[in-house]
Amino acid sequence: MSESTLWAVAMRPEGYSPFKQTPAASKEIAERAVERYRKMHEKEGNNFFLEIFDDVIKVQKWHGSRKDHIKNLFYVESWFSEPMYQCFDLKTAERVFKFDE
Repeated sequence: MSESTLWAVAMRPEGYSPFKQTPAASKEIAERAVERYRKMHEKEGNNFFLEIFDDVIKVQKWHGSRKDHIKNLFYVESWFSEPMYQCFDLKTAERVFKFDE
């Protein structure tokens, strides 16, 4: 694997649609991001999504240009300290608190 390999987290908005890539700073960060999404769905008890998870969210080599990767870089170390949920009411906040988010 070359140092010039760029990485992304790829997600499908729908089951059979093409993957949409979002740049990651490294393969390790992309893998950790995918695992964070998996754990989020496990905590929610979303068994249906967990069954299809590997077909919907995965780590991929970046298909775009280096310039676009840098411009759109999203998954960086600081992303892991950001909340996974937006809470607009107390009920949601209480639910998310149980997920350790």
